[in-house]
Amino acid sequence: MMNQHLQHLTDLLAQDGTIPDAAKAAMLQAVKAAEKEFEITRFKLERTEKVKRTTGILLEETIEELEQKRKTLETQNHELEVETALERVRAVALGMNRAADMPDVCKMIARQLQSLNVKEIRNVQTAIFSDGKATYQNYEYYLKHDQSFITETHYQDDPRHAQFAATMQRGNGQVFSLHINKEELASWIDYQRTTNVFIDDYLNDAPSLDYYWHSLGPGALGISTYQPLTPDESTLFTRFLKVFELAYRRWLDIEKARTQAREAQVEGALEKVRSRTMG
Repeated sequence: MMNQHLQHLTDLLAQDGTIPDAAKAAMLQAVKAAEKEFEITRFKLERTEKVKRTTGILLEETIEELEQKRKTLETQNHELEVETALERVRAVALGMNRAADMPDVCKMIARQLQSLNVKEIRNVQTAIFSDGKATYQNYEYYLKHDQSFITETHYQDDPRHAQFAATMQRGNGQVFSLHINKEELASWIDYQRTTNVFIDDYLNDAPSLDYYWHSLGPGALGISTYQPLTPDESTLFTRFLKVFELAYRRWLDIEKARTQAREAQVEGALEKVRSRTMG
């Protein structure tokens, strides 16, 4: 279909009787040639637009694919970093030979969590509860102070402390968390001053104090922070908990075997005394 402007020009030329036939024919031929050029140009433009649309779609798909690959790579790299951190904790935990080595595990967990961008870590600690006593042996490492402590801690003098202990002693899998806001921190510090625990002066300027504890049966592993953990950070800590739990149970088995061996040695020595006495 001819362009409407060229068609109008053709109609005018055909109706004009003043133009010589030869000139009119030449002019009509020129109009047809212009129409042909116009059609070719229009075809090229349509093809160019189609190519642009196709290229745009392919480009969007490529950008989306690259972005997805970038996210996948970031996830894989982060997971590799987490696995490396877990392996470092596992190595230290499996190297425990005595209870006094516990703070070294707490130290490694705290430092590896920090390397994975967990913010405002206060301490990581292990509590081993005593049978028949309202105390637990507390093994802890304070990250900002870079100090470790081993203390026998009483827990019945404060209801929150007692609730923590009761929850942990219910058995493996129990979870306890405590949020102490800025207004409550002063009274909490005052309570701590009546005990033998380490007094953390960073709490004076902290926005809050948050505890997260997980029971391992005979003991518990916990972390405290100067601000609440995010859901992702809490999930990350449970991964360290699982690594520590395996090593900790292995350590308990070793301690049990050592106790039995010592008892056997004592019994052997007593038997020798009995034999000599009877002789």
